Amino acid sequence: GMPINDLIHPADLKKLETALSKIRNGKESVFNGRILNKLKEYVDIELSGRSSNTENESVIYGIISNISAQKEYADLVKRYCIELEKINENKDKFFSILAHDLKSPFNSILGFSEYLSKYSDELTYEQINEYSLNMYQASKKVYELIENLLSWTRLQSGKIEFEKVELNLKNLTDKILH
Repeated sequence: GMPINDLIHPADLKKLETALSKIRNGKESVFNGRILNKLKEYVDIELSGRSSNTENESVIYGIISNISAQKEYADLVKRYCIELEKINENKDKFFSILAHDLKSPFNSILGFSEYLSKYSDELTYEQINEYSLNMYQASKKVYELIENLLSWTRLQSGKIEFEKVELNLKNLTDKILH
């Protein structure tokens, strides 16, 4: 067979030498690295080893495990974690914007309704009508924001189906501009 140094990935040789040195000195050690398989492809392995010394000889015992699947799963989990962190950041930004956009119309509604409830006896019909109209417009704005939020949620969850329609952009822009 081939010497082990020819099988180990060049970037992992120092780690292997460190692990083997510990093992030769009677300590247990674990090495994680890459080794060539029969197909001449590098696979991830874990080598756990220790030595046993007698008067006449020193024997090294070890177990080599192929950990390629575990590494792939770990990498996949890491990618999913990064993706989830980005999604979570976007969600937080979205909720921050949504809260800000909802706050202004609600402040209008609360302010006008409070004023109407306290001073309705002193207000003219025109003033009451103006304040009610402002409350209606603010409520309509909140409703539109909530409708947009629901549409966005359906879009994100894949519950909205798109229907492709061909448009003549020249005719459409001519209609808009003229």
